[in-house]
Amino acid sequence: MRFVARVFSLIFLVFAVIAGLVDAIQSVAAGQPVLTPMIESWSANSPDTLALVAAFGSDHQSGTHDIDFDAAGRAYVADTHNNRVTNT
Repeated sequence: MRFVARVFSLIFLVFAVIAGLVDAIQSVAAGQPVLTPMIESWSANSPDTLALVAAFGSDHQSGTHDIDFDAAGRAYVADTHNNRVTNT
């Protein structure tokens, strides 16, 4: 199990470094800081994996019924046990 966790950590680290590099290149090209929300970048590059992670998270969180994202990339989580929707 530790090996699997380390492999996933490595994959996420590589993705984060690539996303940071792309943002740095955009900032240099624009002459000012340009920040791209991770959810926006992730949904543009690999929407299938985003849906997979959202489904995995919703299935394994206690009381979570649904996860959705708005246009700005904010996540909304429906918590059925507490009768609320949280904005993360």
